[in-house]
Amino acid sequence: MDRSFIPTWLHRRERPRKLWPLLVILGLLAAEAIVPARVARMGWGYAYLAIGAVLLLLLGTQIHASLLLLLCYGPFASFLRFRGLSNVQALFKDVFVIGVFSLWMARVLMRRAEIKRSPLDAPLWSFLVLAGVQLLQAPSLLRGLLGLKILATYVTVYFLLWNNPPSKRFLRLTLWAVSLVGVVTALYGFYQYFIGVPTTIEIAGELRRVSTRFGAVRIFSTFPHSAVFSLYVVMLVAVSLGFLRVLKGFKRWLMLGTLLLLMSNLPYTLTRVGWITILLALLALLILASDVRERWSVLLLGLLGAVLFVTLATGATRQTVSWSFGEEDTSFQHRMIFLQGTFRMMLQHPQGFGLGSLADAGARLARVTGDTAQREMLYWRGLPVQSADTVALGIGMQMGLPGYLIYVWLFISIWHHGLRNYRRVRDPFLKSLGAGILGFLAAMTFSNFLAGSAEAFPVVDLYFWYWVGILMVLPQIEERERSQESAAVENSAGQ
Repeated sequence: MDRSFIPTWLHRRERPRKLWPLLVILGLLAAEAIVPARVARMGWGYAYLAIGAVLLLLLGTQIHASLLLLLCYGPFASFLRFRGLSNVQALFKDVFVIGVFSLWMARVLMRRAEIKRSPLDAPLWSFLVLAGVQLLQAPSLLRGLLGLKILATYVTVYFLLWNNPPSKRFLRLTLWAVSLVGVVTALYGFYQYFIGVPTTIEIAGELRRVSTRFGAVRIFSTFPHSAVFSLYVVMLVAVSLGFLRVLKGFKRWLMLGTLLLLMSNLPYTLTRVGWITILLALLALLILASDVRERWSVLLLGLLGAVLFVTLATGATRQTVSWSFGEEDTSFQHRMIFLQGTFRMMLQHPQGFGLGSLADAGARLARVTGDTAQREMLYWRGLPVQSADTVALGIGMQMGLPGYLIYVWLFISIWHHGLRNYRRVRDPFLKSLGAGILGFLAAMTFSNFLAGSAEAFPVVDLYFWYWVGILMVLPQIEERERSQESAAVENSAGQ
């Protein structure tokens, strides 16, 4: 059949590409007559939601572009809350992730495509099923659902990446984009230090005192707490150092400058978890280095970081270091006593207290609902359940001893398969990136089990599950790249 008289954009092959932008434009024009005046009356926060809805419509089916957008936006979510965005509107980041995952699942079901089994399926599905069961003994259904949202939202990022591995080229773009955002947060951290951070900030109309130590306000850049910012910096340093190994010329010097700029913020955070975890990340990279040259590069960066730390250290920084190793610091002893008591509580109350029993979930619920009434604290033999302190014990308090053990199983599985994938890949870029991710994993393992606040993990969960997903699919990416290169060689030989 001669179809030359039919416009090109109506051809079946061209129709999907041409019709989607047309439908989007028509939809926006139709909404233009209704939305603007109403949004203007409601305020800029609702305009933010409208923009997010449009982005989900445009990028929702583009999984890697959507995840890149979230990775770049993540550091600024709390910053927008500082500027008056309500907690409900700030949750759109979570809704966006769930929306992208839902669109992908709908496409899989409609096409009857097969969902690939992953090496983390057993611990992850056990974890999610148990979380669903723990909803039955939540303090309230709303608090339980909020606790489930905190625990499970960004796990979907892992499943998206496992079934849709990105290309090596897109990974390079992601690393450069995330590093650029890191530069912005680092510069803003310096800005805070030099202009002086106020001792109170307003979040959703509520004044809150920011974290201080020895009378000095800690730098937390665009994040809600300095510990969260320090973990973000450690993540960037670890994965970017892996990237640094395969760069040459100007790009190598540019990435090195980025790394040193990020590390320069750490003395001002006055956060020991950041100082400890960056040493652990560098140690992991040193152990995983495949040759002497790589070991020297890690040692050199560590030395430069130490020089920067000593040079930029303030009086409060030196006091914190001295205090940490002196007898006047009783926080370590108190933490050990509390951790021992929490373990006893978990052993004697193995069924847990239900999702949403932590202060994080309760505080978020109070902000969402606007309920400012005093929340009833849950105690067990004088120990507050809400203050489980670490992420792992926070999960154990909510999901009981089985939840804690499944969480341990999950980390063991990530380490086992991650190390195996690192050894399997031969591509220099993928191998170096794998080492950087394992360095970040070492930092997060220490933080989640020994040091990190139970209220911090929802903020860094997006980055954690993204890089875990990449670590699990490294061999798939290498195999696909090799197949494409082989096909290109065969085509050129045939021609």
